Amino acid sequence: QITKNNVEDMQIAWSWSLPAGENMMTPIVHDGVLFAYSYGDVVQAMDAATGELLCIFQRAAATERTPGAKKGAAIYDDKIVIATSDIHLIALDIKTGKIIWDHTVDVGGEDAHLFRSAPVIANGKAIIGLTGRVAVEGGNIILAVDMDSGEEVWRFNTIAQPGEPGGNSWNGL
Repeated sequence: QITKNNVEDMQIAWSWSLPAGENMMTPIVHDGVLFAYSYGDVVQAMDAATGELLCIFQRAAATERTPGAKKGAAIYDDKIVIATSDIHLIALDIKTGKIIWDHTVDVGGEDAHLFRSAPVIANGKAIIGLTGRVAVEGGNIILAVDMDSGEEVWRFNTIAQPGEPGGNSWNGL
């Protein structure tokens, strides 16, 4: 409906301030609700037409890690899925913001991994990769979590491990 003849008549319908910090996310809209997943592990659900805040979720981190920049969330059925700063994948009820399941990603005690992307949903699985801030022993991983149960169903290392094809080509790095 926007044309070169009416574009100058456009006005702001509403605006919203995100939590202070690194905000690089892409909002996601579903059934007229805009979801913003922002710095500080904060999910805000707003009426996309009016900007009215419908519900808010803020992760109380299990560790003292600094919250990182968020890239977004994913939606599946009645769930919105977020990847947290303390390396959890969490499914929230899309209407209430209440936790449905909380999956702790085992990274072997390493504190060097980060989520840097939104999960991708495929075949009822939330798929996401982790990145290492430093040279992480064993490299980084990509994993899938079942959207109904919250259980991890598979993972693989992005670098071949010792004893696997190509795993001895890293010269001990």
